[in-house]
Amino acid sequence: HAAVRELYLSMPTMRPMGAGLGLFARRKDGSEFPADISLSPITSPEGVHALCVVRDVTRRKQATEALRESEARYRSLVEASVQGVIVHQDSMIRFVNPAATRMFGYDEPEDLISRHFFETLVTPEMRSEIEDRARAVLRGERLTIHPGWRGVRKNKTLIWIESGASRVLWQGQPAILSVLLDVTKRRRAEQALRASEELHNSLLNCLPQQIFRKDAAGRFTFANARFC
Repeated sequence: HAAVRELYLSMPTMRPMGAGLGLFARRKDGSEFPADISLSPITSPEGVHALCVVRDVTRRKQATEALRESEARYRSLVEASVQGVIVHQDSMIRFVNPAATRMFGYDEPEDLISRHFFETLVTPEMRSEIEDRARAVLRGERLTIHPGWRGVRKNKTLIWIESGASRVLWQGQPAILSVLLDVTKRRRAEQALRASEELHNSLLNCLPQQIFRKDAAGRFTFANARFC
């Protein structure tokens, strides 16, 4: 660090040496370690000297690197997830993964960033309910998975969304992380099954014969109008 040292001695003031440069110090055995180095000028009859304080920051550097790697792994998992993930803060969308982008019919995640989460993605009749849940999450309440709310795609078509939410920190401030699953096809299948069962039962109720159904335990599970 000779150049940094000479620069300091040309303007001796109390300050860190090489701030932001990622300096290393050398041990007696020749091995190096990351260090914070601060200097204070000392004047003596022999001239200007510097008091040097060296602090080993190896553990801090390791912790920072471990955190960076953990965040990178987590981000990779979120971006590769088949479930939609959205982070919204003060009702504004801050993060969207590719699955959520496709779910709502947008081309790029950036198309949703900074948009109002509730006004953009939730139908008006369900907005109040979803906003209430968001406020509860921010208060620290643990909610069950929402069985289904109506979402709005970019082309204004409607989809059914099953979601869970948790409180997180985003850039140091409280935010909500929502995990979303498009259950539109499942909802349609359930509706079709109910309609089919209702039609089937209506037809049986119109027959003149007595018809009933029991389960394995001998309990009645259905009886038409003629039987009753």
